[in-house]
Amino acid sequence: MLRSIGLFAAMVLLLVGCGGGPAEPTASPQQPPPPPEVSLSYSYQTVVEVGSAVGPWAPAVSGGSASAFAVTPTLPAGLSLDPSTGVIGGTPQAVVPQVTYQISAQIAGSSATFDLPLIVEAPPTNMSYASPVRAVVGTPLSPLVPRLSGTADYYNVSMGLPAGLQFDSITGAVSGTPTSARVEATYIIVANNDFGSTTAADLVLAVDPPPAGTPMTGVFRGATAIGLGYASGAQTGVTDNSGQFSYESGRAISFHVGGVVLGTAPLAKPLLTPVDLVANGTGSSEPVLNRVRFLMMLDQDGDPRNGIQISSAVTAAAASWAPVDFSTTDLPAALGAVIQQARTADGGSHALPDAANAQAFLRAAYTCAYSGDYQGTYAADATPGVRGPFDARVFPDGSMQVHAWAPIGYADFPIASADAVNA
Repeated sequence: MLRSIGLFAAMVLLLVGCGGGPAEPTASPQQPPPPPEVSLSYSYQTVVEVGSAVGPWAPAVSGGSASAFAVTPTLPAGLSLDPSTGVIGGTPQAVVPQVTYQISAQIAGSSATFDLPLIVEAPPTNMSYASPVRAVVGTPLSPLVPRLSGTADYYNVSMGLPAGLQFDSITGAVSGTPTSARVEATYIIVANNDFGSTTAADLVLAVDPPPAGTPMTGVFRGATAIGLGYASGAQTGVTDNSGQFSYESGRAISFHVGGVVLGTAPLAKPLLTPVDLVANGTGSSEPVLNRVRFLMMLDQDGDPRNGIQISSAVTAAAASWAPVDFSTTDLPAALGAVIQQARTADGGSHALPDAANAQAFLRAAYTCAYSGDYQGTYAADATPGVRGPFDARVFPDGSMQVHAWAPIGYADFPIASADAVNA
């Protein structure tokens, strides 16, 4: 009996020993997952305006639910932070320089912060310029800078400034050196900010001619005439490759080719055409067109569309030419000998165009020189002393369109002319 028990025990031990070797080690306990990352942010405007509603700016939260929002330092007067939702909103009541506000929140047992820089600006008001101003052609203008309460982000002006003056759209300053005279006009300058607030001021500005006798530079167009003789006071010579001439301010100027005088403009100015050489001349009057035909005939390469080039050989030959009566009704007869001498001088064809071609040529040259936008002011008959702005657009084909705005209400009404050259 005892043997049987002992044998049984031995079998039990053997079965245990056949279980596949030593026992497996006990596994270590599982580590808890790391807490989620939390963050807090806002979409907002750095610059806000007194009196303009702000927000609502809602927080963007990650990592869990947020609560217990707070801000330091205190937001500007009129703005608030909801401690439960974190929403920022309100209407600022006073100017505040840039301050960085730190927003904090509790998120899933952790805290997160966000830095929010903020500036509260005042809208632009009470703008003014020191005016009226009288500038002088050729004399640098002391910069005209607006006085302003509040803040403006950009400026614009109601019409183009006199030639040579520049307008700074960031500062509202007017500066530069005027190159041509302009009668006194009122320029309406508007200060704007990015919130849509505006304020306006009048700048009354005139540009006077320079003192009489001041040397100036002008251009003769008909089209560009190169080698055309001129005289204005002590300024004499021939037009250069750009058609430029020199003249004395306040003095007359005459143009000639050798002994042939084209005419005299009683008052020299920066841009002159054959029309200016004939009293009461127009783009269709015969004395004007005869002068244009004469100049076109003198062109060395026979193609005045690329500019009228009077050769030095023709200029030398023209010294002996007799005066020409440009009021004649038979220009070919008046220029018969001149045309032949021009051909002999430089070998050019020198053909005399007819009046229709001359008129078309002058029209193209004139509108090329004068096409563009012109702006100014006009007096309102219904309201004495009140002026309104207008814009005139001359197109390259010679047509013109004018828009004027009523001084009160700025109602637009168009005025159209079919022919700017003869208008």
